[in-house]
Amino acid sequence: MRLSHLRALALAGVAAFALAACGSSSKSSSSSTATTTAPPATAAPATTASPATTAAPAATAAKATTSLKVAMTKLGTVLVDSKGMTLYRFDGDTTPGQSNCGAGQCASTWPAATVTGKPTVGPGIDAALVTTFMRSDGMTQMQIAGHPLYTFAGDAKPGDTNGEGIIDMWYAAGPTGAKVGDNS
Repeated sequence: MRLSHLRALALAGVAAFALAACGSSSKSSSSSTATTTAPPATAAPATTASPATTAAPAATAAKATTSLKVAMTKLGTVLVDSKGMTLYRFDGDTTPGQSNCGAGQCASTWPAATVTGKPTVGPGIDAALVTTFMRSDGMTQMQIAGHPLYTFAGDAKPGDTNGEGIIDMWYAAGPTGAKVGDNS
């Protein structure tokens, strides 16, 4: 009983932290033309993302620094990065190719799933659904079916899904980009 009480307190603390981190996120979007330029060698801090989108290659891509895989968790089958960390989508991202969690506390709590080069795609994932876009900070963020992907700072090890359902806006992403744990 004591362990479940501590777990509930810990999850409440994480949820409060995440709520504060994303409470000021804007749902506004800006439009600009898409480009496929490579990211600059150094990245400067910024607060908005540029919606440049490019298609990801098949699983034989060379020099990919990040791959997308599927893994089984207590929620079901989710997308994970090359380290096995659960990838999430944010319902506040309403425009493909644009992150509404690109700076400040939100970006610290929900780091963007970025890639250098082109991501590789493992079995069980349709490579045609995986794209990337250039963020205004010069990094290239992965997305699936138009949903930008993030990790969660509260996940300590592969298989953790502690970000699931936070503020009813953050959900583990499935292999098609759908929300995995959302029962609504």
